[in-house]
Amino acid sequence: MAAAPAVRFPVFGLVRLLGLAAAAAILFWAVHFRGGMALSTEEESKLPLFNVHPVLMLIGLVALNGEALLAYKTVPGTKKLKKLVHLAVQFLAMFLSLIGLWAVWKFHDERKIDHLYTLHSWLGLTCFIFFSLQVD
Repeated sequence: MAAAPAVRFPVFGLVRLLGLAAAAAILFWAVHFRGGMALSTEEESKLPLFNVHPVLMLIGLVALNGEALLAYKTVPGTKKLKKLVHLAVQFLAMFLSLIGLWAVWKFHDERKIDHLYTLHSWLGLTCFIFFSLQVD
C-alpha cells in the first residue's frame, strides 16, 4: 500500500504560528509578570504553583491538541503512522493538562480555597473530561 501524501495548505503554517505565539505569550506573562512557575510551594505567595495551570492548559488543550488535529493532514506516510503521531501528541496534551489540573487543585488546597465554585472550573473540567473520553 502506498503512503498517502501529506497535504500542505498555507493556512497550516499560520495556525502553527498562532499556537506558538499564544504559548510564548502566556509563558512570558507567567514568568515576567506573575513571578514564574514552580511545582513546589516553598514560596509564601504560591503564585508560581498556580501559574503552571494556565500555561499547561493552553499548551496542552489548545496548542498540542491543534497539532494533533493537523497530524492527519501534515504528517507524510501511511494512515497508521498518522494515527500514531496523532495519538502520541494527544497523550502528551492530556498529560500536560493533567499536570495543569493538579497544580490548580494543589494551589486551592494550600490556600484553603473551595474547588469548583466558578463556571470556569466546571466548564474546564467538563472540557477535560470530554477531551479524555476521545478514542480514535
